Amino acid sequence: MSGAEESPLAAALGYAARDWAVLPCHSPATGGRCSCGRGDCASPAKHPRLARGLTSASTEAAQIEHWWRRWLGANVAVRTGAASGLVVIDVDPRHGGEGSLEALVAEHGGTPGAGLVATGG
Repeated sequence: MSGAEESPLAAALGYAARDWAVLPCHSPATGGRCSCGRGDCASPAKHPRLARGLTSASTEAAQIEHWWRRWLGANVAVRTGAASGLVVIDVDPRHGGEGSLEALVAEHGGTPGAGLVATGG
């Protein structure tokens, strides 16, 4: 990107072009709430908008465009595992994650082709 924020639709289409199955998730609402409307939502803005959840994830551009026309601000989720050929390791420094990752690498070797993503945590 050139400094401008990429739209969720553009991000979803970009992931799908890599053959990563994507799906729309709920988005943040006012006051830190979730767009699902449940006041007691345990995963605000982190759960699928689709009734079939992860099993609905797709790499088809027409399907992805349909979803983001319906939910313009939907968060983008990538289905990991066999569906996309991706393995994700969440390293949480607050809970000893760096040490756990070091032990994992020492036991099994490096992480070939690994990317790095910084999250809010």
